[in-house]
Amino acid sequence: MKIGLSSGESVQATIVDLSPIGAGIEYAAPAEKGAILKLAFQLRIKEGVQECHVQARVVHNYLKRNTYVIGVQFLSISEEAQAILRGYLSHLQSLRVS
Repeated sequence: MKIGLSSGESVQATIVDLSPIGAGIEYAAPAEKGAILKLAFQLRIKEGVQECHVQARVVHNYLKRNTYVIGVQFLSISEEAQAILRGYLSHLQSLRVS
């Protein structure tokens, strides 16, 4: 996943949790609570790999081992990105039930 920072810089991070309303992201440094981030990530769904772009607010951080987990709440997400996210999460749920 890529995170667009307010400085204009883009950094790589890892999604460790994902829901329809937000995500948990692992990164080497904490993020300021309340900061607005632009996120870009790819999800594999039935139709193939799809890219999602969302705007999110940092709601918390905590240190886990030697990395930070940053919790974000989605603020702005297009209908297309919502559909991709729903498809991805539905697919994951079907794998857990099987």
